[in-house]
Parts: sequence; structure tokens; C-alpha cells
Amino acid sequence: EAHSSGRTELWTYAIKKNNYNKIFGYGTQGDRFFLKKFEKSKIYGNNSSNIFIYTLLSSGVISVIILLLFYYVVFNFFFRNRKKIFFKNNSLYFNFSIVCIIFLLIRSNFENSFGLFSLDFLIMYLSLMYVINSIKIIKAK
Repeated sequence: EAHSSGRTELWTYAIKKNNYNKIFGYGTQGDRFFLKKFEKSKIYGNNSSNIFIYTLLSSGVISVIILLLFYYVVFNFFFRNRKKIFFKNNSLYFNFSIVCIIFLLIRSNFENSFGLFSLDFLIMYLSLMYVINSIKIIKAK
């Protein structure tokens, strides 16, 4: 706990105490509503800091399934096109887009800003669209 800012305790509490019958969650910023009941919320705060837990509490189980499908589609796309993607292309924009996608996917496990703020989502979306369109152009050649 000394190195996680209490995140693992918040995550454990959220997973154990969540009402899974609320398939649509607690609404916008539901993690703050839900975690204010946590006895250590005065110490750790009431932010889930994890996109999966934030999605579960705010939007419910259905949204977690959709989020997992999104991750699956992205990872599957990268896996299927790995020979064309990973820094084989000399385009600065292409490589930057790959780095942005990987960074945001990893960071979303420790910071839920991807689920909250439109700038992260916009960067992710633009990066994905750039990579997908670049792969289509490479395949067409």
C-alpha cells in the first residue's frame, strides 16, 4: 500500500462491495459516489484510478464487457499486423501513434483519465485511425 497511494485497497473494496445487479452502474463519476462510503476514503480519496473499475462503477457490467471488447479488438489488430506495425514504417506520425496507443492502454490501468477526459480519448481515437488507415494503404501497395 505504501507504493500504490491506496489504489489496491480502493480496487479491492470496489470489486468486493459493488452491487453487480446494477448493470448500468451508479452513473457519471459513480466511483466517487460509491467510494465515499469506503472508511479510508478520507486518506486515499474517492477516485478509482483504474479504467476497468471506473467503468464498472459508473456504467456497469455491460460497459466493462464493451471495454474489454475494445481492448481485444485493438490487441488483435496489433497482433495480426505486427510485422507491418512495430517501427518498420519510417513515418514519425505512424510511430508516434503506436506509442500513444500503447501508452494510453497501459496507463488506463493505473489512471482512469482515458475514461473521463476527452483529450486522452481523442488522442487514442486519432492514433488508432491513423494506424488503421496507414495499414490499409500499406496493404493496397
